[in-house]
Amino acid sequence: FDIENKVKKDLFRGTVYLSIKEISKGEETSYIVSQKGIEHYLSQIRKISKGLFKKEEQISLETLLSLPGVIVPTDREPAVLTSKLEKEIIQAFERSLQKTVSMRNKEGKKMERELKGYLQGITKLLRSIEKRLPKFLKEYQKKLEERISTLLQDQTLLIEPKDMVRELALFADKTDISEEILRMKSHIQQFKETLKEKGSIGRKLEFIAQEMLREANTMGAKTSDVEALNQIVEIKSFVDKIKEQVQNIE
Repeated sequence: FDIENKVKKDLFRGTVYLSIKEISKGEETSYIVSQKGIEHYLSQIRKISKGLFKKEEQISLETLLSLPGVIVPTDREPAVLTSKLEKEIIQAFERSLQKTVSMRNKEGKKMERELKGYLQGITKLLRSIEKRLPKFLKEYQKKLEERISTLLQDQTLLIEPKDMVRELALFADKTDISEEILRMKSHIQQFKETLKEKGSIGRKLEFIAQEMLREANTMGAKTSDVEALNQIVEIKSFVDKIKEQVQNIE
């Protein structure tokens, strides 16, 4: 029975520790006092006492016997691995593996719901930012017109209307985050589709989440609108939660 391959077939990520412990149901285990254990502790106590105290400190027998490794079980004959015992071990292992897979599936369903909730939150924020962008551009245009109007009061200064149009166009191009929003939506859709895939998807989800964070950072760097910036901060918070969750996905 190949335990390692069986585990690899059902679990794609993580580390599995398997141990088998023999528990006697027959005679009560007998114990003896370990002479080596006592000598070890007494030697250490003498060394410490010489360095800290003028005279050697005494230790009670009760304290000495309570120290780890002083009272130990006597050696018993190890159990023989019969075919019956081997079968019982394999059955116990398979039950444990099934429970582990079942537990991971339940955790996975819960995690999927949480991740979809984060994606929904990001989608709502993106819609809000999209609605905000035209209004923000109009506000900038108004400020620009007011600034130019003030400058025009100076009779020596000549500003052409085309200059204002060019300035507005440059600003709109510099602060335009529509492409980043479009790519973010694409990443969200790709993330949802990946969640439906079977097999190991953890690494792929990690990559998509990293791309989402990159787009959010770019949006934050390009826009100067306070309202949009606050919403981008919320988006980054959602993405951070997603990145944390996907670390636990196979």
